[in-house]
Amino acid sequence: MSAAAQHGDLDMVQWAYHNGLFPTAYTVAVARQGGHDRLLAWLLDLPGGTSLADEYASFWAAHRGHLRGLRQDRLLVVLNLS
Repeated sequence: MSAAAQHGDLDMVQWAYHNGLFPTAYTVAVARQGGHDRLLAWLLDLPGGTSLADEYASFWAAHRGHLRGLRQDRLLVVLNLS
């Protein structure tokens, strides 16, 4: 699914989803990095899409080592990056 998202192939991502595969934060990341806005919007509109967006933010925060905390639904989640 992530390979299809990387290429902006919305039809393939939708086919995979409807056949039991579920997107991950990485799927969201490659769609965003590729500038595939329509695909990204579809991913975020899925049930649980907000969770995918939170996972994506957490992934990049941890990867870049910049952020020690993220705001998530009025709670401050502190990342232990040590």
